[in-house]
Amino acid sequence: KKCGSSFHGMSELQEHRRAHLVENSYRCPICAKAFSRAANLRMHKLIHSSERPHKCPECDKGFIRTADVWRHLRNACPENPRSREEDFKPYACPTCGKGFDKPNLLSKHKVIHREDKPYKCQECGMAFVQLLRLKRHQQTHSGARPFYCQECGGTFTRLASLQRHHRIHTGEKPYSCNFCGHSFTESGTLRRHERTHKLDKL
Repeated sequence: KKCGSSFHGMSELQEHRRAHLVENSYRCPICAKAFSRAANLRMHKLIHSSERPHKCPECDKGFIRTADVWRHLRNACPENPRSREEDFKPYACPTCGKGFDKPNLLSKHKVIHREDKPYKCQECGMAFVQLLRLKRHQQTHSGARPFYCQECGGTFTRLASLQRHHRIHTGEKPYSCNFCGHSFTESGTLRRHERTHKLDKL
């Protein structure tokens, strides 16, 4: 379509098309590497410059991408005593202090602190910031408890509730205190426990 050339086979045509793609791509003026999108070329050009727009909050080292900052914080930051820890969560919610290991998870969490609650229950008028939370709430009105415990016959509205309940039977305590090593079946119990250590330090 572009130049009118014709070919005997599909593989020859595809090879020729690739040549057109390279001709019309975004080319780095420094190393001549070609990119199909301008945004990719802009990101690539940072390699050749000293510009590192994304800074580590602990040691101020600069990086080209935010993903590189996150990787550095988790694995290599000399100023961060908790780097290399499995449960390290560098992104804290400014409203409640809850920590997250990725910035996108923090963004999702922040929704719960919104003032406006657009999802309203038609039964009781209760409002929610997320549609998923409204749907969970509506199960309390319908009485539906689709999740069943094989051990004791208990029923639950949510899979997460069944999984949490099941730890009673297995004795599993997956949440460990960073201060004393004590283990708990629920993350909320661990958070309350860890607050006692923080109060002791005051």
